[in-house]
Amino acid sequence: MWEYTTLQLVVGGFEDGATADNYTLILNQYGVDGWELVSTEKYLSPLAGGDVLILFFKRLMQPA
Repeated sequence: MWEYTTLQLVVGGFEDGATADNYTLILNQYGVDGWELVSTEKYLSPLAGGDVLILFFKRLMQPA
């Protein structure tokens, strides 16, 4: 059985190397925790002031 989670990131491009490195650290930590990225969706959010990227992850459900 699978469990799912999402992560939302406000993105403005990768013009800043530190921002790209931060995304890499976040994604690597999700991988260490057993999450697999399965899909993405991007939308324009006036509230966030830019594009929001939603990352969808799945992993095998942990035993209770």
